[in-house]
Amino acid sequence: MAALLEVNNLSVSFFTPNGEVRVLRNVSFSLRPGEILAVVGESGCGKTVLCKSILKLLPPDAKMMAGSIFINGRDITHCREREMRKLRGTAVSMVLQNPMAAMHPSIKIGAQIAEAVKAHHPEMKKPQLQERVAELMRMTGIDHPRERMKQYPHQFSGGMLQRAVLAAALACNPDILLADEPTTALDARIQAQILELLTDIQKKLGMAVVFVTHDLKAAAQIADRVAVMHQGEIRTTGAAAELFEKPLQIRTESKTKPEAELLLDIRHLSCVFPLTKKRRIKAVDDLSFQIYRGEIFGLVGESGCGKSTTARCIMNLHWPDAGSIFYKGIDTCNKKAYRSNRRMLQKERHLIFQDAGSSLDPRMKICDIITEPMKIWHTEPKRGSKRAEAEFQMHAVGLDNQEPDRYPAELSGGQRQRVAIARALAAEPKLLVADEPFASLDIRTRAQVVQQFRQLHRQYGFTVLLIAHDLALVKLLCDRIGVMYRGRMVECASTVELFAHPKHPYTRQLLEASAAEYSIR
Repeated sequence: MAALLEVNNLSVSFFTPNGEVRVLRNVSFSLRPGEILAVVGESGCGKTVLCKSILKLLPPDAKMMAGSIFINGRDITHCREREMRKLRGTAVSMVLQNPMAAMHPSIKIGAQIAEAVKAHHPEMKKPQLQERVAELMRMTGIDHPRERMKQYPHQFSGGMLQRAVLAAALACNPDILLADEPTTALDARIQAQILELLTDIQKKLGMAVVFVTHDLKAAAQIADRVAVMHQGEIRTTGAAAELFEKPLQIRTESKTKPEAELLLDIRHLSCVFPLTKKRRIKAVDDLSFQIYRGEIFGLVGESGCGKSTTARCIMNLHWPDAGSIFYKGIDTCNKKAYRSNRRMLQKERHLIFQDAGSSLDPRMKICDIITEPMKIWHTEPKRGSKRAEAEFQMHAVGLDNQEPDRYPAELSGGQRQRVAIARALAAEPKLLVADEPFASLDIRTRAQVVQQFRQLHRQYGFTVLLIAHDLALVKLLCDRIGVMYRGRMVECASTVELFAHPKHPYTRQLLEASAAEYSIR
């Protein structure tokens, strides 16, 4: 059977002020019709650059140095931009790793999905177009599509926005789908639905998929073949069944009991957002829970259930419509009390954003980003100089081989996520609110960063609210877990109790949806 996609000896270099950096080295692989090929590897190994090379969407400072790319037997290596526009969306389409970068912030979600449809079907009338957009949104698990298509990207959670990007990519039923980390920010249940959706569409349309991921669990679940990348090269290619024949297990260890002192007390928290002029949605609905000093509290639930909104309320980035949040006995929802204690609250509480790329100043060097909290609070670095402090924190999160003088745009998504973690840990917070801090990391780097995170937690004793969709990770790290569903806390228990005896039907559904569990040693 002739290959649908064929890449031969592809080499790509980036030209930086410090010279040429070879990102891809003699990469070769083929993709047959109806096949799912998983490309796995640690962050920064060149997976995203490979996808952008296939679409000929490399940045200006990158250049294809050698090799050829064939789609449906046609050599596109030297195709002009006008010819490539006809191929993008129909012959080959892509789901970008960062959904915020893929969506225009000032255009409604429905209009952006419709744009992808209309680009290749200009004859489609408005009613047909709206129905197609609603159908795509329903397929990707977005509730109330008629109302949600009128919203803007900032009104969607990270997981919901990722599904909207997937809907746009599937708009014209492409022959080849390049899926760059499409399930990274999704909870276990929605991740399983998206993976099932990809396989269903692939079987129905005969579509071929290049599934780029660092999640071995997801790759093992859907891939026919697997290509392992390392430092810009494909080191191994083989059948998925052979590479994943030994199931991975999760190793747990006893958790220390949280201290009795109450640090964070959330009481009857509610947040309401308008969908339309007449319709409103409760993102958080009468939410109550407590976090004790020194513990790691996990908050899990499907994307769009209100986890990130809760985090923003805790950090006073959003004011709730009702309820109270007490930190060390101070009601931070009371604006007068907050203003009186603002300096202490800002210094002791830190947030790791879900979208790390948007939280890093693109004009600042990595060294300056990590040590920025020291500059704000006029604290002296413990290791002699700010550069030494930055290098120590970079080493702690697995960035020891990266130059501190680089900029965020020169790093991969996973590397930017590690910089955000390093910045938060450098501030030595009393309360760390971490919104999907490990979601963009490959399995090896995740193991390294998680181990360092646990070590620093034991050393400094800071309190953590960990928002995550990875149940295996939550089981490994957390003392207690709260399960959110449609804005409400449906269950809260110790980690051991919740996994052994889940009480709520939704909790049981989440546990069942968590496919193959793996070990972080």
